[in-house]
Amino acid sequence: MTPDAVVYRYFELIESGQSDPHLLLALIYSDADLLARWLHILQIPARASLLAEGLARLGPDEFKALADAQVWTVAPTADSARLSLEQWLAVVRARQLAAILYNHLSPESEEAAEDVGLRSLLALSGVHLPLDAELSGLSAFRGTRTELLEDASLELKVFTIVDAIELGRDERLALELLSLESGEYQNLFARAEARTSDVVERLNISADPDVDWAHRIWLRQQVKVAANAFAQCNDLDDLAQMHVQVARTLFTRPPILLRQTPALTEFVLFPDQDLVVNRSSRSSIVAATGRTGSISVIEDSQDTPVIDRQLLHRLDADRALVAATTVEPVFIFIAAAEDDLDVQAALQLYVDAFALHVPQPDFQRSDDGVSAFREAEVARLKEIVHEANNPLSIVHNYLHILELRLQDDPTTAEQIRLIASELQRAGDIFARAREIPEALSLSPVQLRQVVDFEVVGWLAELAELHSGLMHSGKLHFEFHHDVDTLSLHVDQGALHQVLANLLKNAAEATPPGGRISLTMRHQYYRSGRAGVEITVADTGPGLSDEILANLKGAKDTTKGDDHQGIGLQVVYRLVNEMGAELDLSTGPNGTEFQLFIPG
Repeated sequence: MTPDAVVYRYFELIESGQSDPHLLLALIYSDADLLARWLHILQIPARASLLAEGLARLGPDEFKALADAQVWTVAPTADSARLSLEQWLAVVRARQLAAILYNHLSPESEEAAEDVGLRSLLALSGVHLPLDAELSGLSAFRGTRTELLEDASLELKVFTIVDAIELGRDERLALELLSLESGEYQNLFARAEARTSDVVERLNISADPDVDWAHRIWLRQQVKVAANAFAQCNDLDDLAQMHVQVARTLFTRPPILLRQTPALTEFVLFPDQDLVVNRSSRSSIVAATGRTGSISVIEDSQDTPVIDRQLLHRLDADRALVAATTVEPVFIFIAAAEDDLDVQAALQLYVDAFALHVPQPDFQRSDDGVSAFREAEVARLKEIVHEANNPLSIVHNYLHILELRLQDDPTTAEQIRLIASELQRAGDIFARAREIPEALSLSPVQLRQVVDFEVVGWLAELAELHSGLMHSGKLHFEFHHDVDTLSLHVDQGALHQVLANLLKNAAEATPPGGRISLTMRHQYYRSGRAGVEITVADTGPGLSDEILANLKGAKDTTKGDDHQGIGLQVVYRLVNEMGAELDLSTGPNGTEFQLFIPG
């Protein structure tokens, strides 16, 4: 049975609603239970291309329904025997080694090698598929004596070797069956181990021994069931009242709740309304959480802002976690941070579930013609988004197949991965377009997710992604950084949009032969706050007075062609949503944007 940590990661990917097809395929390809169930649903043999095509053909709703059902077929039960993560990793390594060995001896068959890896994964796990004769052959001849395999197929010989890893006989069998010397086999084995580590890192599978993943899965389901009560609420008052009751079923001490005012300028304690936090406060951690949606920690100390300490006292806690919804009106939750490590997980799950039921302000439509036009345009937009996602999914999956075929060319494989990540970003933007409120809203819908990620390598990938644009414009492009690795806690998607817009604008404004730079400085201080500064600088002619006068609401563009002139408008909106700051200096010798991200 699938390890609990892997089940939970699958759960996260499915329920996010914006899952990267590459990640889902990689996870399915690495787990025999998930792989076998999808092959059974689609009624296909274990072939990577058929699986990618079959998943691409499923509509988003159909895929989500099937994937949700999949979660509970592999979820832990009281009497289930679970694989340990170490056992799972051993099977994944054997699956990688099978593909590497086959491809090493048959280098013209990259796709076939991937299929051999999948069948080895299934056969090692004792899976039988009536539609897959090749898999049945591996199972039928498993355990055959070595001397009887002289004329067997290359796939069966490879499977025999990886099946013997646990017994320590694999190296000897590699020599007997494939004539591979010890050094050559050990190099291939090391490649399999490295590839396994890459898979685990890419999938973000946690091996944290302090986390009870079975409990996390149960907790996620408990929150999901409890949150059904929110669906019965008709307005914000009902929702806030229901929170008080629902939270008591999930937390020892229910989180206290702050609601954003209709003017969107303050957060008010509910239901007492005697404590108020200004949204624009630069000192309050609670206010910063309301602006960014990230999870924060507040402690009762002399250095903590008074309003945050007052809220801690109201909660009767010395330390608390703060989380917020990301759609206005914003709701902020403050939960006592006890020794239980699952408080943070429970709070985030609870806030996400609550956010799904926050009703948007409803404005009466006074003009039937406008109403009909809007409804027609909404239907048209949803249809466009739906149809655009189909080719995007197909391109994603075929890029994955191409990546598998070229995995021994690291440079090309990395470029393909970067292309795939940009396609996924486009898909996420399309997905946000589908979230159209039934009535007009005072604020745009925000579907943002704040995460911890390694920013230096990420910026290097962003620079690589834009190098083609710079090269085509005959521009010199450089990326500078003053530290080799750094973790940043911010909305990664919003940051990508900001920097992509700034780099694209710089490239289009700079004449051939000019220079553009992307620079990151850590331990940068502004107004007494520590953070990271990321700058985008160019040697173009600078921004005109007309553009500067209308910068944050730019509608017109001087770039010509078909540019929409809204790039900088988007940039300033996203920077504000991130709780960051953006400064600009410009002149006849160039323009520089300085983005400050606190934290």
